[in-house]
Amino acid sequence: MRRSYYKSNKVVFYKNKKFFTILVGLFLIMLMALGAVNVGMNNDDEKVEYNGLEFIETSEGWRAYLDDDSAIYLFFNPEELIIEEEFSISFSSLSNSEKVYFSYNPEDEVQYAMYDLSRNFVFQKIVYSCYEDGDLCADMPLKTCEDATVNVGVVVFKVADENKVSLEDNCLSIEGKSLLNVVDKLILDYNG
Repeated sequence: MRRSYYKSNKVVFYKNKKFFTILVGLFLIMLMALGAVNVGMNNDDEKVEYNGLEFIETSEGWRAYLDDDSAIYLFFNPEELIIEEEFSISFSSLSNSEKVYFSYNPEDEVQYAMYDLSRNFVFQKIVYSCYEDGDLCADMPLKTCEDATVNVGVVVFKVADENKVSLEDNCLSIEGKSLLNVVDKLILDYNG
């Protein structure tokens, strides 16, 4: 008898299109299921207790709720602030002012510090100004502590070597190398 030279073309199971489709489908289902489990288990927000306030790290920085359910926000972890000075300032006169000038030098990096202060304290109206004349201040008013009155407050943000915060005659002066650290510390001391 002769042998048949007919060769059968059997497809190996892992080269079968149906098998490959099922395998990819199972892989995607497993990936989604494990991703959901990971998201459900990853709810451990970083929390820090500081002066009786519980701070939670968020995408906006660190947030804590006060007894009256209002929130305070910090850019830095309160335990890692590098400022040792204590600042005891009352913001009642500034908060009651009809207008508050945020006075700064536009060449200094103070924008985050100004934002940090404005989102933690309620001011009726904020106007941005310069405390000294310069090219970048051509379209801005010039305001210093001498311009502060009972109805008009001035907050001066100044980059300096020494951290210092003072409030005199409705003028708040904030100075330091890292003004954002100084403002965060000021917010902590006011609320703590």
